[in-house]
Amino acid sequence: MSNSTELVRIGPAKSTKGPRVRLPYDVAAKPAIEVMTDEDKRHEDQLNNRAETPKEFFKRIPRVEPPLLPGASVKCETLLGFLAAMEKILPPESNYPILSSAKVWFEPGIQPRLFLEGGSHAVWTAIAIDAEQTTDKGFTAILPIRQSKNILQALRDTHEKVVVGVDSNGIALGPHTVPFGGMLDDFPTQPVIPEWIARAAMPASYFKEICSRVLPARGHANEDPEVQGLLLDFDFYMVDGEQRPLCTAVATSDRRMHILRLPQMMLETKRTRIGALPPTTIVAAGFFGYMRAIINHEWAALEFSDDRLVAKGKDFIVVAKTLSEGRHKNPQSWRRHDVDYPGCWMASHHELERIIKATAAKLCRLQIDALKERLVISSTDAKIRYRDEIPIRRSGGPARADLVVERKVFLDGVRACSGGVIRLEVEHDMKKQQGSPIVLRGEDEQFKAVINTEDDRCQ
Repeated sequence: MSNSTELVRIGPAKSTKGPRVRLPYDVAAKPAIEVMTDEDKRHEDQLNNRAETPKEFFKRIPRVEPPLLPGASVKCETLLGFLAAMEKILPPESNYPILSSAKVWFEPGIQPRLFLEGGSHAVWTAIAIDAEQTTDKGFTAILPIRQSKNILQALRDTHEKVVVGVDSNGIALGPHTVPFGGMLDDFPTQPVIPEWIARAAMPASYFKEICSRVLPARGHANEDPEVQGLLLDFDFYMVDGEQRPLCTAVATSDRRMHILRLPQMMLETKRTRIGALPPTTIVAAGFFGYMRAIINHEWAALEFSDDRLVAKGKDFIVVAKTLSEGRHKNPQSWRRHDVDYPGCWMASHHELERIIKATAAKLCRLQIDALKERLVISSTDAKIRYRDEIPIRRSGGPARADLVVERKVFLDGVRACSGGVIRLEVEHDMKKQQGSPIVLRGEDEQFKAVINTEDDRCQ
């Protein structure tokens, strides 16, 4: 049958000329009908029903697989630990809410694993967790990190393992369900990992030292973005009569600078020129907090490129965007503000921290007297005067000192120093002391805090 409509007409043919033609009986007896094809009928139904144009051509789904339960069984403590670590690299406030979630997916097989992926615009990570499969189907979804972490914290004492799966309501974590954190197609893509130009191995303990001793000096959010992260600078130094590359970690703001040398970092570079070093690099602070929380062995491996710093482990990878030499203003400018003075004054770490904490004012005055061998700290706040003193021992420092410092900045520097003794270095010339920085050191030679002094406004 053709696509055109076939018409069958009954009755004698109308003709004004010629003899009349008699039609067969079976044809003449049928009523007039119209035969329609399926295509014609579909068009007619469309007109009758007035079909509207669809508003959404591609359906957005929160997961790629159909709802299913259960999913993968993982250790509650392990999953909680990874989520707590990922929380350290989440942006505090963002116009991109999906960054507060992680992409979670399960791949069944011979070695089933549950994967997590997430981070901020500056730091990205992917994690693999060993799992026991309770289904032969995988799933992918967007998991809200902070809400999921709170649930796992409530389950950790009663559930050694939790089953992670998806259903029509959200993501199941054991007996609880959290709503989906967003749509899969809104989640950021994985970053491109460039080829490394230098590699390093360093003790994992350095991440703890960087977080507790160096990062407190970094700038605040309303300051220059370049001082909000940590600067890793590389240079050659003579060690035991041999020239070796040395990495220095620096955090700075307009009030202070904390400097930590990392002599145990071992470096390897691809560059063939003599004296090649990794680029001086500014790294987001969240990278070091994340590494401190996630690493569980003695050494860490790093890979440097022109704009990325990559750390890899058996069950994780983390990629941090960096600002490298040539992409920001004078990366080695911190050296111009790095000072050393001959001699020092030595005080008890515990006693010095105690009297600084007791002051309530923003500024406090430090007065050193060589004859009495006393350090006097005083301050005034809302007409409340504070004054206390502790013994101090001179070791080649100036005979007298009279300086004003910001209390919190000075206290952070004292806390960052290690050991039971604090060494204070000041400018020897009394006329230059006001306005010259003060240097704090502990019992190790790897760290020092350089703190700017203030105007004489503390009575």
